[in-house]
Amino acid sequence: TQFVPTTYSRVQAEAPILTQTIRVNFFPNSSNLFEPQHDASGNTIKGTLYDPTAEATLEKVARLAGQYERAVVAVVGHTDGSMQGRGVRFEDVEKLSLDRANAVKQALVEKYKFDPNKFVVEGMGWNTPADPEDPNNHALNRRVEISVYPPEAQ
Repeated sequence: TQFVPTTYSRVQAEAPILTQTIRVNFFPNSSNLFEPQHDASGNTIKGTLYDPTAEATLEKVARLAGQYERAVVAVVGHTDGSMQGRGVRFEDVEKLSLDRANAVKQALVEKYKFDPNKFVVEGMGWNTPADPEDPNNHALNRRVEISVYPPEAQ
């Protein structure tokens, strides 16, 4: 039988085996995990990455996910709140955060050959700052968080 995880809210009701905040830094308004750095004029710099640790971070997540064969891996994307109150709809940043989570999931599935059904993804928008004491730390808030949950009882 194929194991298919449930929704994030249902998975979240379980106690995670392992929770680890994985900070993949995203360029503002981008869900490209491999976005290049930009110069002062906004032009991309060839041969660079906005987050130079992206590959190492993926490997870390793959090792984490691979430790628990039947566990569910929740990939939760977040955005910063820099555009809050400036006419940007929450639905748009929620979609961006979901796109970020899906980018991490897709990279793991493609590079490390994980079953896509091992993952549940969620986009939280700007609702959950990385540090509630410093909600305007926008670079820190553009992140993805990974949690590993036990498989559901069959």
